[in-house]
Amino acid sequence: MHIPPAVSATRVTLEDNQPRDAPILVLLFALSVLIDVMDKAADLPRQTRKTWLMTIVVFASPFVVLAVYGTMHCGLLALLRLLGVPLLAVVHAMPLIPVYSWKTGSISTVKLKYFLGPFKSLFGATCIGLMDVTAVVLYLRGTMLHPENASSAGHFRVLMYTITYDFLWESICDVRDIQEDEQNNITTLATAFGVRPTLIFLGGSTMMGDLSITLLGGGSAVLSVVRSTVFWGAFAALALHKPRSAVYPWGLATLFGLLPVWLASLGART
Repeated sequence: MHIPPAVSATRVTLEDNQPRDAPILVLLFALSVLIDVMDKAADLPRQTRKTWLMTIVVFASPFVVLAVYGTMHCGLLALLRLLGVPLLAVVHAMPLIPVYSWKTGSISTVKLKYFLGPFKSLFGATCIGLMDVTAVVLYLRGTMLHPENASSAGHFRVLMYTITYDFLWESICDVRDIQEDEQNNITTLATAFGVRPTLIFLGGSTMMGDLSITLLGGGSAVLSVVRSTVFWGAFAALALHKPRSAVYPWGLATLFGLLPVWLASLGART
């Protein structure tokens, strides 16, 4: 899922007639898989973690090797840049913000996501954009003879496309998980406003976001509307008709969740 924005970032940096920088893409892919594995492992019940430990280690081992390979070619700084963004997500879920209570006269700490409320998916989408686009661009510019020739406007558009479509994807997953989130008192767009209003809002925000970025880049408004409508419709239908237990449909959708970022970047001027 992280690769289309990164490929788009390399496209606007290295231009179409130059090869993609494979090691940074390998490093990004390996890190994203390992982060997802750790996230899923953390969600496992404590009594079953030991049972799954060996399976997790075996599955993660090849990606650790890929991460080492990517770090050897890209350098430690590139690794730290990519890992810096997931740390924001960790901070987002930790009680680090001091809040004063007038009732008790005491100070307690709360999580950042409580302040973001139903729009915490936007924070997550921004983190993904920074990891997949900005961190990759910083690395690529460090390898160029003339980094001043790289397109800043093109990078910004890829970043905005990534945030737009990852926000759509994260919010669609919240629609899918609405019953579980309501039971756990988790505030999302879906739990706050309901399924239908959320899907309508996502359709409008995705179309307007894609269209605005596309027009600024000199792209086709028609292709923008078609692209945003098709992907929003496909994801909305998936959330409405396929439960989380439908592994294959959701797994396939995860792979193509940010594909419109790459499609959009193809039609934009750098």
